[in-house]
Amino acid sequence: MKYDEAQEMQCPICGKTIRYEESLRGNLYYDDDCVAVMTKDCHGIPFRTVCLDCFVQIQTTKGFDGEVYTELDENIELD
Repeated sequence: MKYDEAQEMQCPICGKTIRYEESLRGNLYYDDDCVAVMTKDCHGIPFRTVCLDCFVQIQTTKGFDGEVYTELDENIELD
C-alpha cells in the first residue's frame, strides 16, 4: 500500500525510528529500499516487524524471533 505521506514506526528491539512509504507482504519500503522486515517465530509464523539491522542479528544468532514454544504453551484451557 502506497501512502500519501511517509509513515513512522519504532523498531521494538533497538528503538530506532523507521520511516516508510509503502508496506508490501510484511516488509516496509522507503524510496524503493526495504527498511524493515517481518520476523518469524520458531514455527515460521509471522511475529513482528523490525529494522533490517535487528532482522540480520536475529537471523544470524537464533534463526527465528521470540522464544521456543510447543502446542502445550498455546493451550490456555490446561492452565
